[in-house]
Amino acid sequence: MISPASTLRLRGGIAVVLAAVAIAASARTDNLSRSAGGWLEYYYQQPNPDQFVTAVFALSRNNYFALPDNVPVGIGFFASVFRQNPDSIDEWMTYSRLLPERERRLMICALWSAGHPKGASYLAYYATEIVGEELGAKLIEVMERSPKLDDPEIHSSRDAYLKWGVYLATGDEAVLRTIMEAMATRDDLTLQDRWWLAVAASRHEQVMAFCQREIATPDSPLRDLMQLVVTAQSASPTG
Repeated sequence: MISPASTLRLRGGIAVVLAAVAIAASARTDNLSRSAGGWLEYYYQQPNPDQFVTAVFALSRNNYFALPDNVPVGIGFFASVFRQNPDSIDEWMTYSRLLPERERRLMICALWSAGHPKGASYLAYYATEIVGEELGAKLIEVMERSPKLDDPEIHSSRDAYLKWGVYLATGDEAVLRTIMEAMATRDDLTLQDRWWLAVAASRHEQVMAFCQREIATPDSPLRDLMQLVVTAQSASPTG
């Protein structure tokens, strides 16, 4: 349940967000105009796993995952695509050995987060046999945490971005509602987090239709947040 205090904080924060971080948010979403970024962002509309390898290497060349917020998005996205295409995982993970360290680590974490039976073995093998000591230690830390892909709640800003990646792979409206409810209620999501997610969400017709339904519902606790997403659409450089 969204409290009145949370609603007031959201209303008061919208003007601040628009004034303070619109330029930064636009810059951070420029990568989505590139073709590989578009493949990822709109994947749920026309899934094309045959382009997986080509797209992953293009995303790497474009430094898509150099943006910190795109890392949990990528983990959620690739974990979901792994689940949708279990027969392709061995081939994809073989190609992933040729990726730079940053993307290789992301792919391994995504396989682990997907809950695939081979996730632990890939993670252990890479941590002990393939990678250097520093990356191996990071991967072992991942092994000690349970995958959160199926967690119905959002516990942190990182979880919100991960869930957005899940939505991009699946188009699941239940996942979208989970994200929106978290944006409206969680104090640990900063105004910049909310604006980034609002801008990203505003690029999708399916999301905008969801927003309009909530705005048209008088007692919807998400009405103010939906107005933020609508505002973000007009503020976005591609909106």
